[in-house]
Order: sequence, then structure tokens, then C-alpha cells
Amino acid sequence: MESTLRRTWAEIDLDALAYNYRALRQRVGADVKFLGVVKADAYGHGAVRVAQRLQRAGCQWVAVNCYDEAEELRAAGVTMNILLLGPQSANIAVDLATLGVTQAVGSIEYARELNRFLAGTGLRLDAHMKLETGMGRTGFDVHDDSHLDEMIEALSLPHLNFTGVFTHFAVSDENGDPYTQLQFSRFTHAIERMEQATGHHFAIRHCANSGALTRYPEMYLDMVRPGIALYGIYPSDETLNPGVAL
Repeated sequence: MESTLRRTWAEIDLDALAYNYRALRQRVGADVKFLGVVKADAYGHGAVRVAQRLQRAGCQWVAVNCYDEAEELRAAGVTMNILLLGPQSANIAVDLATLGVTQAVGSIEYARELNRFLAGTGLRLDAHMKLETGMGRTGFDVHDDSHLDEMIEALSLPHLNFTGVFTHFAVSDENGDPYTQLQFSRFTHAIERMEQATGHHFAIRHCANSGALTRYPEMYLDMVRPGIALYGIYPSDETLNPGVAL
């Protein structure tokens, strides 16, 4: 019997990707750093090729979800800063530091474990502190000041170098939604409290995902973090303009 199965494939236009990057870059301005999310094989577009093209275009950061994704990019010659969004096993902390990536840290327990596995190595792991402002995922809870002591302790750990701090918005793709403003207020308040209490300065504050990038320029801060918008798709029923669907 003749098979009716057909192979399928997707054709990725890297020039269109570069156009999207330039369009978003123009929107946020030259003074704001740009992080392109390439987790899950760049949403199926091919993380290595996408990251390489973003690097040539001038992008400063990419984000992945796990160590294997970061290792693949480094092996392919990607030298950009890489943020690992998902928590990795603390027992590979030395590997993370050696690979030269930045690990998201969202709890004092995880911070302590990373620090413990790095003790005696002479290594420091770059990290971005993740704050839970209302998304309902992982992160130091900043709905009130009850977790401030834990965040201050994390900043004091000798083998973690907190270069940044971030949060994730839940509904930033909805017009005029007050919840995003509430999350942003919680985020900036928590940063202010930590910096006042410790004297630590976060070099990179970032919270603007695809929705916030297109709606809330006051939330660009030091870096924007678009995911799906980078691939020409707006995260709601509206259309991103300008943009190219890959």
C-alpha cells in the first residue's frame, strides 16, 4: 500500500527575524539592553541559528530554560550573555559558573544550595534575582515585606553575584490593565527596599515582556525581554506593528 504520510517542515526566514529585532530595538531605543528569548529551541525556530543571527544583529542577551540549551549555544560559538530562566540542579553550580551563564534565582533555599556547591572553588556565579509580583510562578514573594530578610541574605552570599533582578507580568498584553501597574509597583518598591537596606545596586532591572514592550515604555528600565514578539507574533489578538511573522 502506498503511504499517505508526507514530511512537513518549516522554513525560517532569518532576515525577517533580524527585521523584527531592528523594529523592536528602534522602539525601545539604544540605551536599553535587549534580551531575546530563545528557550524551547527558540519556540521551534532553531535556537542556535536564531541566537547566532541575533548576535550578529547586535543583541546583548538571550534567555534559555535549562543548562543543556545554554551549553548548545556556547558550543555553537554564541558569546552573548545567557540567562537561564529555569532553576537548575544546584549540584551543577560549578558547571554553570564555568560556562559563563547567568542563573535566575527565585528562593533563598536555592540561593543557599548554589552557594554551598560553589564554596571552596574560588568561583562566583552570576545571577539575576527573580521576584514574584503576581504571576503566580516561582520567585521571592514581594506582595509585602515579609520576605525582605531572605532577599537581603541572598545578596550577601559570597559565591553569588547578583547583577540583575526581574519579574514576569501576567496580563501585560491587555490594554489599560491595572494589574500590570500593580506588579510594576511591587517590583520597583522591592528593589528600592533591597538597595536601601544593603547598598547593593542591581545593574540590570528587567520586566518588559512582549506585551509590556508594546504598551508600557516606562517599564523598559535597563533591559527588555521579548519572546513571541521577536518572532513576529503579538501575544494577544492584536497585531504588532511593525513586525514580520516568521
